[in-house]
Amino acid sequence: MAPSLTALIASRGLQGLGASMMMAPSAVLISHTFGSTERGRALGINAVVVSVSVSSGPVLGGYLTQYLSWEYIFFINLPIGVITYFWTLHTLPKQQRGRRVGEQFDAWGAR
Repeated sequence: MAPSLTALIASRGLQGLGASMMMAPSAVLISHTFGSTERGRALGINAVVVSVSVSSGPVLGGYLTQYLSWEYIFFINLPIGVITYFWTLHTLPKQQRGRRVGEQFDAWGAR
């Protein structure tokens, strides 16, 4: 869908930036979601998934580009995302959305 190689590279750069911005809050979200008895296991599972993904991604990308075509490296995330979405809906506890009473957004701290 990219009109040029420059647009493709810029888009992948933005995608990488977005992915890196998701890494830092993931530990906070896991710590907030799971209680003290489950927190260590949840953080450990997150670390294993990240490690396996980082180490297997280049291998899978090389396989796809050698035996199929380079375009397929962009589509591999679709089934992974769909599976992860439904697994998350099934696994994570349902929580009440919104702010708790008396909780205010810290605009100064969010900068």
